[in-house]
Amino acid sequence: MWSLSPEQVRSELARAQTRRAWSRAPLPGLRTFEVAAGEPGLGARLLSFEPGVSFPKHRHRGEEQLLVLEGAFVDTLGVTVRAGDGCCMAPESEHELRILDEGRCVAAVAERGIEFTGPLLRFANWLMR
Repeated sequence: MWSLSPEQVRSELARAQTRRAWSRAPLPGLRTFEVAAGEPGLGARLLSFEPGVSFPKHRHRGEEQLLVLEGAFVDTLGVTVRAGDGCCMAPESEHELRILDEGRCVAAVAERGIEFTGPLLRFANWLMR
């Protein structure tokens, strides 16, 4: 998923244990931990969502691979993705998701960019480029 050696993955996960290594995202209830992906154009990060948070409707510019490490979410199609489950979103696919109320959801993500498509957040797209 990430273009990192096992040693680099262990190092990044150890670094993720410190709260100050995580950044607040513009969306309430979301924190991000940026990972050095080792591949140009690939965004690699850990995402930590608070229970009940919704991630708005968005389109994937390229393929996205995601592995849930803790917690669970349900997407627009009604598919529930739980800890240990992975999913892959094709380029140009579009969806939104909601974190289940049972606890925090942490996911490892490798992606090539997203674009918000919902009416209220389209303006945020230019901030993310």
